Amino acid sequence: MLRIVGAMARLVPIRKVRFTGGEPLVRAGLPALVGKLRRLLPNAELAMTTNGTLLHAAAVALRDQGLDSVNISLDTTDPAHFARLTGGGRLESVLAGVEAARRVGFDRLKLNAVLLRSVHRERRLELVRFAAQCGCELRLLELMPIGAGALIYDGERLGADEALDELRQAFGRPAQLPSSSNSRRYLFDVDGVAVTVGLIAPVSRPFCTGCDRLRVDAHARLYPCLRSAEAWELFPRLLDRHSTLALEVGLRAAMSRKRAMQATDRIWPARSMAATGG
Repeated sequence: MLRIVGAMARLVPIRKVRFTGGEPLVRAGLPALVGKLRRLLPNAELAMTTNGTLLHAAAVALRDQGLDSVNISLDTTDPAHFARLTGGGRLESVLAGVEAARRVGFDRLKLNAVLLRSVHRERRLELVRFAAQCGCELRLLELMPIGAGALIYDGERLGADEALDELRQAFGRPAQLPSSSNSRRYLFDVDGVAVTVGLIAPVSRPFCTGCDRLRVDAHARLYPCLRSAEAWELFPRLLDRHSTLALEVGLRAAMSRKRAMQATDRIWPARSMAATGG
């Protein structure tokens, strides 16, 4: 990973590196890897998306090694419902991770929740209230028909605009904030506390034209797009530790392909989203 990022940094400026998955915190030695990337890219943002279960034990080390921001997946604050959605997960472990991240100084802390039709409206409103209490930004993401999501998509899809209408009805008209590269952001007043809610709508409002992300999976396959069926096999290029030329050729090819991709080139692949990162 260090060689891939280093080679990319020689070709173009890198603004952000995100650790995702799957679950990045199951990787042995992750804080040390964060530290090496921080020294390699002193000015880039280093971010992580995690389910939060193991964050309590790792928060201090990650912060000390230079991680800047954390996104934590949290679809409900009800313990029983959380266990059902996650296949047996323990909500208290995730909440402990949120608190640990706050305590060690992660001021860019976001909660990610997937919009599901079967999750009752009141549970979404409770997530907004929880985000206000803990000083986090809440991000509501549309379900995508990728991997396992494709199996439940028709029955579970809830559009971002419908979710926004729910929030307006409950908390009043929000102030609109500057959008990020992939989300529309709003500032709501929740019982006198300001909370930012971002709506990410890759299905109803695709943001492909503004996307400059490349994704590397655990097998060193480089994808120009989450919805791309093609990938560049970087592992053979990594075997020659004395030359970066072959690696840079592969990286250039992926960047060129991404710029040339049309809407018709993008499909919803059958592979799990966890295979290439969220």
